[in-house]
Amino acid sequence: MGRRRFLVVSTAAVGTTSTVGLTVNGERRSAAVDNRTSLLDLLREHLGLPGTKKGCDQGACGACTVLVDDRRVNSCLTFAVMHDGARVTTCAVPACPAWRPPVNADVPERAVLPAG
Repeated sequence: MGRRRFLVVSTAAVGTTSTVGLTVNGERRSAAVDNRTSLLDLLREHLGLPGTKKGCDQGACGACTVLVDDRRVNSCLTFAVMHDGARVTTCAVPACPAWRPPVNADVPERAVLPAG
């Protein structure tokens, strides 16, 4: 029979932290996070920006979508440390009033929508 091959994964980096610096909605922010922290969790839990939602946690629903350097990214599927130094735009309306997603394009400017 053939030889079995095993993937050896080092556990040395488990539990280590890194400082991640981002420009979020035009404001420079940084936080020390575990290397396994998702970009979504960095935004919500460490930077206090609850506008980006956690939906399915598998990238299928799109609730966690943000712009990273002008590219769409499912923030639940990417590690925060991968985007150190990046420019992130979330769905926070005060941060980007000129940008309106197509879903909200028909909503009048002065309409008040429930959050959540």
